[in-house]
Amino acid sequence: MTVSKNTDYLFTMWSSTLGIDESDVFVLINYDTLIPHFKTPSAFNNCVWGKKCMTWNSGNFTSATIQIVPWYSGPFGAAAMAIDDLSFHSCNALSAIDKADNSFISVSPNPSHGVFNLYGNNEGDMLRISLTNIAGRELIYNEVKCATNENHIRLDFTAFDSGLYFLRVVTSKGIFARKICIQK
Repeated sequence: MTVSKNTDYLFTMWSSTLGIDESDVFVLINYDTLIPHFKTPSAFNNCVWGKKCMTWNSGNFTSATIQIVPWYSGPFGAAAMAIDDLSFHSCNALSAIDKADNSFISVSPNPSHGVFNLYGNNEGDMLRISLTNIAGRELIYNEVKCATNENHIRLDFTAFDSGLYFLRVVTSKGIFARKICIQK
């Protein structure tokens, strides 16, 4: 596939070993190992999947070849492996969050068990709030009109799993963007 030079990419995948033991998995991009390896959980007698997220910088490359190589060293021979929901995309837009002007709104606590408080002087303003997962999929989009004398909004994300998410709030003053972490 074609990639842009000097760009960060996010690679995610779900995997499961269809045998008794776990299996090691190597992910290679352009024949170089992305990470040394990771364990794929065994799904023997149940359905167990593991998700891996890895980043890669393209450097001077203009194309990328991805290889997923299972390596099984157990006593029962090679194990079959299942892979689902592969994703590979540029993630430089996500790193722009660190450079955004976030001075007019704050969010706390962060990390949290899923309930966050949004603070700011946004009386009477319309807020467009979105929550995006690490793969770039928008999970929530809401428009909220702030009441007069209100400087606090409670955000309940307890329905989501532990992990890193991206909160974006668009107001008349600008765009607020922050990485938030749910820890359960």
